[in-house]
Amino acid sequence: MASKTAAAASDDYQPTFEWIQDQGNHILQVKLRP
Repeated sequence: MASKTAAAASDDYQPTFEWIQDQGNHILQVKLRP
């Protein structure tokens, strides 16, 4: 049960982290351009 919960949490977190990274990259690009 514990490993199943951990896997679910990990699965839930990966796309979120990628989305945050994507947003960060986009913001950086916009900020770098005057």
